Amino acid sequence: MGIRRIPMTCLLTRANAAPRTLLGAGTIARRLVVASILICLPMSVPVALSTSVTDPQSDNMTVDVLKQAINVSNELGVSRALSAVRQRMSREKRVDPEMLGFLWDLWNGEAGKHPDLNWRVAERPVTRAEVASTLVYLSVRGGHETELAPFREYARESVGDANLYVAIHTLNILEMIDDPDDVPLVFATALEDSGTKFRAAVLTLASMCNDAASEALSELWDAVETEGERAFIDEQTKKFGGRSRRFRGCEPNPGQ
Repeated sequence: MGIRRIPMTCLLTRANAAPRTLLGAGTIARRLVVASILICLPMSVPVALSTSVTDPQSDNMTVDVLKQAINVSNELGVSRALSAVRQRMSREKRVDPEMLGFLWDLWNGEAGKHPDLNWRVAERPVTRAEVASTLVYLSVRGGHETELAPFREYARESVGDANLYVAIHTLNILEMIDDPDDVPLVFATALEDSGTKFRAAVLTLASMCNDAASEALSELWDAVETEGERAFIDEQTKKFGGRSRRFRGCEPNPGQ
């Protein structure tokens, strides 16, 4: 039966790990259903940027407020502000046209339209990754229609970025787009690291709503090298494996 996803993505606590060689995919011995939510990015609980800007939980998350967050040159503040944008649009079930236009201007680098903006911050890889993730989120949520192929290409090229947060945001994009053809890349990403990126990749596979991702989790359990990695998968399976895919953010497509 076909499935449709409700977006979910998570940010992991930081950990250091040494890279390792990609292992061959073994025989799929079992199917694991894994879900683990640590800090969910699109729907994360927002906290105040600062008293001088605004409380992003309020309805005051406007273009001007987002510009302020960018102009103070604080990446955490920008992340919180964009989280508040997603929260507001999800809560109101509509996309603010002015905000949407500004997000597209950020993505397209329309500096001439916004001379008052700190473009040094706006063009940082982390900012661009989160803007891209936000635009994909708004599209998947149904707030607006956009061509997702360029974002998928960007995400595939950026998953290996040395900046952990860029990598996590781009894994988030692949999870939301939910293309089975991206599963091998996410699988390989999990095997390249035994720390945060491994966990992020596992959660990406767990949150995707396609059979290839579920099968990859089973293969990943067989391929990982340490008991700690298997324990991470098993722990999430024990917590959520007995529940429906709907709980993980998937639901059947009507009529399929």
